[in-house]
Amino acid sequence: GDTSSSSTGSASPVPNSYDSLEGGSYPDSMPPSNDMTNQVAPYDHYGYPNMQPAYQQVPAPPLTPPPLLTSTEQPEYQQYSQPFPNLTQLSAALGGLSGVPELELEALSPVNLMQETSLLPPRPLEAPEPNLSADLKKVNCNPHTFRSTLSSIPQTQALLNKARLPLGLLLHPFRDLQQLPVITSNTIVRCRSCRTYINPFVTFLDQRRWKCNLCYRVNDVPDEFMYNPVTRSYGEPHKRPEVQNATVEFIASSDYMLRPPQPAAYLFVLDVSHNAVESGYLKYFCESLLDNMD
Repeated sequence: GDTSSSSTGSASPVPNSYDSLEGGSYPDSMPPSNDMTNQVAPYDHYGYPNMQPAYQQVPAPPLTPPPLLTSTEQPEYQQYSQPFPNLTQLSAALGGLSGVPELELEALSPVNLMQETSLLPPRPLEAPEPNLSADLKKVNCNPHTFRSTLSSIPQTQALLNKARLPLGLLLHPFRDLQQLPVITSNTIVRCRSCRTYINPFVTFLDQRRWKCNLCYRVNDVPDEFMYNPVTRSYGEPHKRPEVQNATVEFIASSDYMLRPPQPAAYLFVLDVSHNAVESGYLKYFCESLLDNMD
């Protein structure tokens, strides 16, 4: 018991106060050792005495309290602490800035979807036009005729699932287009593997072969496709209307029909609920339909 007490008493004391540890110095109650104050700094091999640590000689600078703010002085950040109470002040504040247009309060106001039926904006929204050259615009399909929800098709189904974006196509096949080329050829050139129609994005390896832009299969060019009806020249398949235009109209021959053309079929969907019958519209609709059929 005596040995342990003498050994611990001769060792250097270790501070156990949290404040002293955080302050970076020992407590004030611990006096400096006599050996450290009377010890002469030894000389190194260059002849200069070694410097003692600076914290043993230079006293710590006094702590100055922060300046007190008077009643008239307010910190600058307090002027932004108050939120805008309504949308009018928010629009006025942003509208005063340079380069920021005034906000439309109609777009920020809440709308009751159970009562409001006309939710279209006052000005029609224009679709952004792609920044393409004139040649690329010509070979790309008109978005009013054919449009995709994604500008790039994912290569795998797993990538499409991770993107969480809908993939769909909007088709308007009977839309009237200006200067629509009409193809009356007996042979409609398509890929033998994926059945893709020849289009401006295929590659001609030579005058007799072309490579599909989807499955990369090399196909033969038919002899009839060698003649260009527009320029009336032969041997230039890359100048055919199917390759120079994104949208063309084919007049297919009877070889492409599985059956003769059928008459048009009409399907009418009518509301036959109690309220609809009581309104009387169902009776008048049926009478008008019978009169027109006769």
